[in-house]
Amino acid sequence: MDGLLNIARNYVLVKDVSNLIDFDTVTKNVDELKLSKNLKNSITETKNMCAEPEFKELGRILKDESVAFLRNFYMQDPAISFEDLQVSESWANLSLKGEEHHIHEHPFSIVSGVLFLDDTPDNLNLTFETHPLQIPFWKESDKAYISLRNLTGGEDNLYRHLVLFISSVGHYVSPVEHDIPRRSVAFNTFWKGKVGKQFIEVPELDNDRTSIGFR
Repeated sequence: MDGLLNIARNYVLVKDVSNLIDFDTVTKNVDELKLSKNLKNSITETKNMCAEPEFKELGRILKDESVAFLRNFYMQDPAISFEDLQVSESWANLSLKGEEHHIHEHPFSIVSGVLFLDDTPDNLNLTFETHPLQIPFWKESDKAYISLRNLTGGEDNLYRHLVLFISSVGHYVSPVEHDIPRRSVAFNTFWKGKVGKQFIEVPELDNDRTSIGFR
C-alpha cells in the first residue's frame, strides 16, 4: 500500500462556549476555592473540583465537549462508546503579572482542556510543543513551539473559550504581561472501568478520590 499515514498529527480545538457555560457563576465559585503555590504560579488545592456540587454542570459540559472532540477528530467509528469517558481531574490556575506555567504533559489522561475565565490577551500565551519530525533519538533542539497567538492570529484573546488537545502534547504558558490576572480551569479525562492487560480498575470519581497523574 502506498500512502502517507496520518500517525503523528495532533489537533487543537478552540471553541467559544460562552453560550454553554454560566461564566459569571463559575468564576465566582472558582474565586472561593483555596489556592496553593505551584512551581511558577498558583493552583487550587482541590484537583477534583468538578465533583463538587457547584461545578457538576461544568463537568458535564467539559465531558461532552471532550467526547465530541474525540468523535470528530480521532475516533469516528460510530460503534465506539464514550459512556465511560469521565473528567478525571479538574482544577483552576491563577497567574499574576510575571508568573508563568512550566512545560508539562498530562499523564494518565486522554483529552485535556483549558477554559479561559478572564478577558486578557495573556490567554494566548498557551504554547504547544510540536515535533516536526517524529524520529526517535532526534536531537532536542529540533522541537518547535507554537502559541495560541500564532494559531489564531491574535485577533481574539479567547475570553470564555475552551481549548481541547490530546493530553500527551507538551505545553506551557509564557509569563503574564498584563495587570489583569490570568485565571483558567484545566481538566483531564480518562476511561472508567478496566484498563490494560492487568485490568486495572479505574473507579468512578468521588470527592475523596486521590488525584492521579497530576502535574
